[in-house]
Amino acid sequence: MERAISLAQNGESLESCLIIEIFAGSARVTACLKQLGMKSSFGVDKIRSKNVMSSVVLADLTTREGEQLLMNWLSMPNVVGIFLAPPCGSASRARQIPLKRKFGRRRNGPRPLRSDQFPNGIPNLNPSELSRVSLANRLYHLTAKLVKWADEHGCIFVVENPQFSLFWATSFWTEVAHLAMYSIFHSCQYGGKRKKKTMLAFNVRDFSVISATCPGQTAKHKHEKWGVRKNNQFATAEETAYPMGLAKMIAITFARVLLRHGIAPLPDTLDQVQECSLQSLQKMRASTGQQIRSSKIPPLVRTYKHRFKIQGPKNMLPQFAVFQHTKTDVAFSENPVQLLPKGSRLLAIEQASSLDDGGVLEEEGTKHLLGQAVQTCILQVDKSVPASETQIQTWGMPWSPDEFVDMAIKAGHPSTFQSFLPGRLDDSIKKMASMSSHQRVSFRAQALKFWMKRSLQLRESEKTFGESLEPTVAEVLSGKKILLWKEMLDAIQYEDMGVTEEFCRGTLLTGPTEITGNIA
Repeated sequence: MERAISLAQNGESLESCLIIEIFAGSARVTACLKQLGMKSSFGVDKIRSKNVMSSVVLADLTTREGEQLLMNWLSMPNVVGIFLAPPCGSASRARQIPLKRKFGRRRNGPRPLRSDQFPNGIPNLNPSELSRVSLANRLYHLTAKLVKWADEHGCIFVVENPQFSLFWATSFWTEVAHLAMYSIFHSCQYGGKRKKKTMLAFNVRDFSVISATCPGQTAKHKHEKWGVRKNNQFATAEETAYPMGLAKMIAITFARVLLRHGIAPLPDTLDQVQECSLQSLQKMRASTGQQIRSSKIPPLVRTYKHRFKIQGPKNMLPQFAVFQHTKTDVAFSENPVQLLPKGSRLLAIEQASSLDDGGVLEEEGTKHLLGQAVQTCILQVDKSVPASETQIQTWGMPWSPDEFVDMAIKAGHPSTFQSFLPGRLDDSIKKMASMSSHQRVSFRAQALKFWMKRSLQLRESEKTFGESLEPTVAEVLSGKKILLWKEMLDAIQYEDMGVTEEFCRGTLLTGPTEITGNIA
């Protein structure tokens, strides 16, 4: 990952990293990337979906112009990864499944456009079908081209498609298949309504963690049916948007890869950042009275009392979906009896590379398992169980109410914390706090009087300055006191004085934004 390493050597943080979601659809992965701090990330697609959740740049990637525009974006040095989900409608094996009688009438299903023998498109397609396959093939060719590009330029790539999609068999993908590693998962384990079998192809092993498979339907875990829905639409159309749990896992894995390669963490990047940084942001927000968003920022008291891993055969581990809580105590070992207490949450599932001794793996230096002074817990397993049938589950164990209150008392009241506000704002607050009400009113009145007088003195200069601008710019800035604004910024020694020049010449709508380092 040469690009990530280069940014890390320059001291860049996640905020500087850019990941492009190609064939973005609803851009849910982009939304989760932004939530983790990669705010420059964006999606690219031909159309903007009605349920889009983040920024999507419109570009027709089936055209030479659209492809060139994408390559220009990829040439930016802070692009560290791409996520691709090429359309699979023409490559779906569901076209080979005959439709059953539903709702009192028979409906002819769409005929197959590809086959194992002809994955690039079967012969004798009609003009409409041939056009659809040709457009899809252009995007498949682009996908292969981008995978090669990522491999050559040291970028992360992740490609998603249904496990049995004929996309994987096309000549376009088989040409680059050797560049990727693969994992298979079921969407229902990440919040999907159905057991959609999906495959990821990637060049960084970290993404193999996204491999949770469905253990089967239960009273608590049920799947909706495939086929034709009552609205006369195919159920497959309802599965095109990623479940938010899946989008979040993909985004988190991108962040983990970047942090592992030395990219500096941001204070609000979930559990991947140092605890002191998280607390710093908490203190800053508490000082300003801003309510903390629990979905994005962990509280000063960490979310879970312990985090631990359980390794063993799939059929011996607790059967829960990722991010699901236990509603009661759940036993996962009989000898000795070990329980997951009520409220425990399954945080991640990954494929075990081998099943050595099974048992529980400890994290964060803790020597307690489920509240008991136990260092290890060995599951009784058959050593002949293949590694492919083993998993590692990461669990978070909750605090009891009394424990949480005790930890909150130890954390103290936010007003006792040292201020973590930007320096300029912190100085202003301290200055205002040191004055009496009369002194504050007097200070503000004097400042207002000074700048109102200075505004009158600059009236003719403002007029001359406006006449020197381009006519269209002058029309937009008519009535704006630019020179006064510039003097006010200069008086406080503002860090980014170039903002006035940019304001007058206009802001570029494309290309990278200059990083000023100014957070005040």
